[in-house]
Amino acid sequence: FLPDCVDPDDDNDTYLDTEDTFPFDSSEWIDTDSDGVGNNTDTDDDDDNYLDVDEISCDSDPLDIDSLPLDNDLDFLPDCVDPDDDNDTYLDTEDAFPFDSSEWIDTDSDGIGNNTDLDDDGDNYSDIDEISCGSDPLNVVSLPADNDQDLSPDCIDPDDDDDSILDSIDNCVKIINIDQIDTDSDGIGDTCDNDDDNDTYLDDEDAFPFDDSEWLDNDSDLIGDNSDLDDDNDGQLDTDEIACGSDPFLGSSMSSDSDSDNIPDCLDVVSISGLLTPNSSGPEGTWKVNNIENHPNAKVYVYNRYGQEVFFAIDYKNDWRGTYEKSGNLLPAGSYFYKVDLNDVGKVISGWIYITY
Repeated sequence: FLPDCVDPDDDNDTYLDTEDTFPFDSSEWIDTDSDGVGNNTDTDDDDDNYLDVDEISCDSDPLDIDSLPLDNDLDFLPDCVDPDDDNDTYLDTEDAFPFDSSEWIDTDSDGIGNNTDLDDDGDNYSDIDEISCGSDPLNVVSLPADNDQDLSPDCIDPDDDDDSILDSIDNCVKIINIDQIDTDSDGIGDTCDNDDDNDTYLDDEDAFPFDDSEWLDNDSDLIGDNSDLDDDNDGQLDTDEIACGSDPFLGSSMSSDSDSDNIPDCLDVVSISGLLTPNSSGPEGTWKVNNIENHPNAKVYVYNRYGQEVFFAIDYKNDWRGTYEKSGNLLPAGSYFYKVDLNDVGKVISGWIYITY
């Protein structure tokens, strides 16, 4: 019941009218920023665009326009309450760089964000190279192929073996091969070619890796089996052993050789008939020198009792019927001396043959 004109506190809020910005509003009395909204209602008392509650939480003065809370991204949400301080859409709890809007991930934890880091996984291969060569630039155990370990992946390295010969002209791209020797001219240098003579036998199984005509050396005599006439080095020719049934590749397997002249008996035994009956139709109708066909270029001589040659033949065919070589007439009955020269084995066989009618 005290009129306003004499009442020192018209709204009875305990603040004298002279000190009350809102003398007729008991709910307000101060307006720090003079914006016409009392501090009790105003959410930003100093009009610095930061809410009073945020300033209080972040230790700045909500009544002092010059006291501002830290606000990295200037979004008027103080850092202490802002879930994304750099406003890069990555929450601070998941952001390796919460105050840098250009970075948010640091895969290799080297302090350089992935957007700036040229090697995100710290494996010493650039991200660009890893992407180009198919490895994962964010996985330190995923590495691109790098034959020479020069940190330049093979897919972009012009010299994969670092031998100063460019891959485009190098016949051993992955292995140093300075001399560029290519024995079989197949475009693969000997250093990296596993079949240097291109004979289909791999070098580590080839006794003659640089000779395409040889690959095996059964008796280790340095003569390839294809050229070696005696593959088991037992003194008997392979062809003779095959003909007589022994193994030409096994030294302990030899054909019978009664006279030890290294010619198996099945080929060496030359038996000569001592009788010739030219007019008969039986087996003695022609003179027989058995097995002479096994001795190439063997020479056969027949002489009369005066030492005159009456018959001569090379590679005799067991077809002589006792005719004189000059006239073709039958020789008279009697004894004749023969000589068989087996020149291929250095042997001469001689004896007498009797011609009867």
